[in-house]
Amino acid sequence: MNVLIPLALALILINHQKIRDDQYYRFSVLSIVGITYFFIFRYIDYYLSIFTLGDIWHSITKVIVVLIAVGICLSPWMTKSTTVKAGVCVFLFVVSIFAAFGFDRLIKIAITDLGGYFGEPPKIGAPEYAGDAVRYVSDTGGYSLSIPIHWEKRSHESQADYFVIQHEDITLAELRPRCFHETGIVMAEVIKNLKADALIESRLAESHCFKQAQAHVCLVKSIASAPISPLERWRWLVMNPKTQQNIDIDVLIYSDNTAIKDEINFVFSSLKINSLPTPTPTCLTSMDWF
Repeated sequence: MNVLIPLALALILINHQKIRDDQYYRFSVLSIVGITYFFIFRYIDYYLSIFTLGDIWHSITKVIVVLIAVGICLSPWMTKSTTVKAGVCVFLFVVSIFAAFGFDRLIKIAITDLGGYFGEPPKIGAPEYAGDAVRYVSDTGGYSLSIPIHWEKRSHESQADYFVIQHEDITLAELRPRCFHETGIVMAEVIKNLKADALIESRLAESHCFKQAQAHVCLVKSIASAPISPLERWRWLVMNPKTQQNIDIDVLIYSDNTAIKDEINFVFSSLKINSLPTPTPTCLTSMDWF
């Protein structure tokens, strides 16, 4: 918002009489200012935040946009105002507002795609597991997983199922399969939020995102920078941008056991998603479990 102040001051000081006396020019200028703030700045902020560019790029980009907007408002073509020009500017402002609030998710998905957010699939370790496994099916979530047979199935107070592996009553890892259908959020925002949470907890977070068929898939690993519990937290997220059927396999790792990590990778690779006729957000678990 601060960078709009020079825009407003420039227009008022340089062309204040024209703005005051010519209502069509005034409508045109206000429309351009509105488009700049409510639409262009909105998605500049989104782009720069998901690609983690520095604050200097925020300032430089917005200053350039402001200068362009000022140039348009002060151009001879714009100052020779007409009813048609004012109508076009107001129409574009209305369209931009409608797009920003009605198609926000689709615009953000397009920005992440065009910006190259999704890369090559990560190497998640052993693709096969030599031991016995059972198939876990979630009808509400529309997905199934293969779980090593020695992982114990439990039920959270929210009635959500999860799995733990223990040794001498010490929990080595905990696996929480969840879904969050129709939340309206896009993958890049989920990853940004997870990294912000990891930073608050003094954890180092890294992510690998890629496309798989129609789905957006990300592996997020946050590793404790100090001896805190859990040592690591892995998230395998699969989101379908068209159906908004979203799966989250959340794993808390309390041991640096390589075999357990291989089993977790096996579970990730075993995920099968069955399309639901109408995904609903009823599969959400209580927030204290996140």
